[in-house]
Formats: sequence, structure tokens, C-alpha cells
Amino acid sequence: MPWAAIAITMAGAAACGSPDAASQAPPSAEQIAAGQAAYRANGCAVCHGRDGRGDGPTAGSLRPRPPDFTDASFAAGRTVETVAAVIASGVAVMPAFGHLDAPTRRHLAVWILSRASSDDDVATKEQQ
Repeated sequence: MPWAAIAITMAGAAACGSPDAASQAPPSAEQIAAGQAAYRANGCAVCHGRDGRGDGPTAGSLRPRPPDFTDASFAAGRTVETVAAVIASGVAVMPAFGHLDAPTRRHLAVWILSRASSDDDVATKEQQ
């Protein structure tokens, strides 16, 4: 998902009175880094792979297989909020990570969605 789409989604949440509306800006490098750290600290790579490509050590035995977060089709139509909700409640063979606090789940979601954004997408959106 291009950065602008993440920013628009987050801005839309702010306009709707999101409780953390003040933090609804395009994802910062710090938010992405926090998400990556949480991804590594919580064992996500075991299934999703080190870089989120769906190629973790257990991925081959899972049905359905974990998605490739770097594939733009994964991010299409997804928002930070929807990805954070899946992290909280789980889906299919993925367990719930509801024990993680909401900011951590949001950082994870930002990092996951950032995987589908290329440097070209970011540069193009920054010029607009």
C-alpha cells in the first residue's frame, strides 16, 4: 500500500474522532521501526518470515499459508485498523495476539502495510 493510502486511511480515522487522532499522521520512521521490533519480539517471523514474505520456517505446514506482506495485493483495501484488529483477534490458523496493547498492534500493522510500499511509491507521493 502506498504511503499516501496509509496516510489517507489514518487521516480518515482522525476525522472520525479516533481516540488517538493527534497521532494520525503518515507513519514515521519511528512507528515503522517500533512495528518491526514488535514483529521480531513476538515471534511473527516463525510463520510470516523475517521480512514478512510468508516464508517462515513453519509456513509450509500451514493451511492457509501466511500471506506475503510485500505483495501489493495483500495491502489493497486493508487499513491500519483492520490489520490491527486481525492481530488482536487472529484469523484462520493465526492465533490472537490480543495480549499486545493497542499501540503495539497499530505499530505492527503500520510495519506490515509498509512492506508493500516501495521506495518509488514513497518518493512519488512525497513529490505530490
